[in-house]
Amino acid sequence: MQITRVSRGWFAVVACSCQEYTEGERSSSLLLLAYIVFSMEHTTNERPVPHYYGDITRAIFIIAGIVVLIGFPAVTKQFDIPVIFAVIAIVVLAIAGGITNPVQYNSLVLNVWVALAGLVVFIYLSWFMREQGATGIYLASNQLLAACFLVASYLSVKSLRGHRTTIH
Repeated sequence: MQITRVSRGWFAVVACSCQEYTEGERSSSLLLLAYIVFSMEHTTNERPVPHYYGDITRAIFIIAGIVVLIGFPAVTKQFDIPVIFAVIAIVVLAIAGGITNPVQYNSLVLNVWVALAGLVVFIYLSWFMREQGATGIYLASNQLLAACFLVASYLSVKSLRGHRTTIH
């Protein structure tokens, strides 16, 4: 694992291939990435927006994308799931996290739909993997992602509701 310095004091983990790492290295890199994402600067520094939780939702989306990115080589091979689904999920999570904005109503609507879609997908994948006899890290990661998307769904709906009451 190589750590490089990026602008504004943020750090990024640069990895060539997830298969090169042991389970301990993967979990430590996930913890480091979680710390990085949650320590990012907030976008609402000028004036706090009541009931806006987009910064937390963004962090959840980015962490979920990283977990999918790290886990999809093993999961797609083990359960014969097309790789394109994981790639599309990662791209959608990155775009939704990137355009999250307390002023733009449409970005908040997109966050709600992405969070709800992630919740449904990972609840289904948890059930599917359980039916296929998966245990351990496969099942736990999908259940963890389902829980993350449950929190993201709640916070994004709350942000959307707060936007409607404060702007209109």
